[in-house]
Amino acid sequence: MAPSIGFRGAFIRNVHIVNPPEGEKYTRAYVSSDFTDTVQNKMDWGGVDESVTSAKLKGKLLAINLILTPADKELKKHALDLDIKTVSNFEVVGMKGKDGETMRRELRFTVDSAAADAGAFLENYVNKLGREPGFMKVSYTKQESLDLEGEGEPDGEDVEQTEEESGDEEPTGGPTLASARELGLNSRKKSS
Repeated sequence: MAPSIGFRGAFIRNVHIVNPPEGEKYTRAYVSSDFTDTVQNKMDWGGVDESVTSAKLKGKLLAINLILTPADKELKKHALDLDIKTVSNFEVVGMKGKDGETMRRELRFTVDSAAADAGAFLENYVNKLGREPGFMKVSYTKQESLDLEGEGEPDGEDVEQTEEESGDEEPTGGPTLASARELGLNSRKKSS
């Protein structure tokens, strides 16, 4: 059985179809989740200090599949089961309240899939559920530690400080997502 990692409070922020000039077309999902101690330990990040509100994190999962199950009991029938190839581009982002203070931190990352129907499944899921949080289980074959700075051997540091971000910013080019209640969900079966 392949090892797995679970991301609590996960939701898909955006979905893009990537068609590079060389190589195969693939689908990239931009995901956010809770930044938990369990994930930090499993990814060997060694516990990122609470004072860090924005940082790129090292690591990449060569993945097999993901299962994203909505937390709301009534929405679990819309769980997504998808073949994927990588989970990467990890970043911790401080989410600010109206007073400008960091309320919590979230983990952001990308999920890439080369499955022919991945784009349709992901967009269908987002259209049905919007930003409804759930539990994302990722099964993988290999976990890699990356040197994000490209300067040879990793120095033992697992985070790279980045410019502080506002919690309201999103990557450009993607649609705004609605909540499941706003979409008036019907009772269709699993998205896969």
